Amino acid sequence: MQKISIGNFFQRIEALMASAWLISTYFKAMVYLYAFTIGIAELFKLKRYEFLVLPSSMLVFGLANLVAPGVTFIIITVVPYWVDWDTTISILLPGILLLVHGFKARVHKIKLRS
Repeated sequence: MQKISIGNFFQRIEALMASAWLISTYFKAMVYLYAFTIGIAELFKLKRYEFLVLPSSMLVFGLANLVAPGVTFIIITVVPYWVDWDTTISILLPGILLLVHGFKARVHKIKLRS
């Protein structure tokens, strides 16, 4: 391990960074799983989504090995395109959804006035 000392205050900062990365990855995965479950429930017009959580998580767990069979595959296939993928999913897609929502709200407001 590398020792980084910043003003004798931060030492062994790589452990802090690794912990932050693991925690943020966990929460990101949980948000994706939640969105997947809610999306499936809405797609099939189900009133409740809770009973889909266990099958969805088992599906994700089972398909994880199929999608990424090893570290070498991830390094060769995923890493070169990860920035593009993350930008698209994290910034562009939510931005487009917000624009569409704003446009629909404005059109709805205009229809209510007339």
